[in-house]
Amino acid sequence: MCAAGYFEYPMCYLCEYDCHNGGICANGTCLCTERFNGSHCNECATGYYKPRCTDDPVGFSVLLNETVYDIGGAHIIILGAYFNSATVINSTALICISPKAWPQRFAIAFTFDNGTNWFSSMDPNNLWSLTVDLNPYCPDSLNHCSYNGYCVLGDCFCYNEKHERRTQCTTCLDGYFSFPACFSCESDCLTHGTCINQTCICGEHFKGVRCDGCEEHYYGEDCQKIPVIFSVTPNNLNDIGDFNATVTGDNFDINASSVICQYRSQSNEVHTSNGWVIDKVTIYCWVPPMNVSTRQLFMSLDNGTNWFSPIWV
Repeated sequence: MCAAGYFEYPMCYLCEYDCHNGGICANGTCLCTERFNGSHCNECATGYYKPRCTDDPVGFSVLLNETVYDIGGAHIIILGAYFNSATVINSTALICISPKAWPQRFAIAFTFDNGTNWFSSMDPNNLWSLTVDLNPYCPDSLNHCSYNGYCVLGDCFCYNEKHERRTQCTTCLDGYFSFPACFSCESDCLTHGTCINQTCICGEHFKGVRCDGCEEHYYGEDCQKIPVIFSVTPNNLNDIGDFNATVTGDNFDINASSVICQYRSQSNEVHTSNGWVIDKVTIYCWVPPMNVSTRQLFMSLDNGTNWFSPIWV
């Protein structure tokens, strides 16, 4: 047996230091008060919980059985004991509402007196050890920002800075047009068009998303109805000449009475011959004998006043 002042033979602990929480040594045993248990009275009796072995509210675990959105509002169920507020499900379960927040791990504490006293888990070393992992994402109503952006706290942020977040990244910002490219009205439309309702409305004879093309039969920077050459057949003229080459193009004046075909070499050698219009897209040019292999063909339908569409032949 242990000497007086000691308990639990054969270890014989000192009553003064090892019989905790108000326990009393009697007949070699540490006798515990109501809320404590164990040979050293350092455990909680049934129905009482750490950290102070009281009947204060305490959380054991967290249940999260619904989708959590980053705008908050999901029900987080805390299971525990001694919950005593009208807002709880019963004395062993209460509901907390998830906050509007980024994805992260949250430590949970709860209060029933408007913040005067806070309660959490049974861990005596960490009152904030009751945690829940929230991985919120966009509400279904945002449709994942149409996969053109990402969602933060219920708002869309578009991958393309020219997209409009208020429409879930499905339209262009004001001042831009043609989703999803979203060209600038100022730099990509105003030359030949006008931005109206996020569309570049083209001027006369212009076409294309950015009005940078011409309608059929119109050519040049100003989209005018001018004669142009597309090709010459044959496309490799020999130096003997004395045959007709077929020039294919557009907007040839069928009433032109003086067609001139002019062949110019890189050394500025010039050979001129006559031609005649077959129809709006075809002209015949006579090819004279030439001693150069590389030349450009120029044409005039007004006896040399205006020359157009040089092409290498």
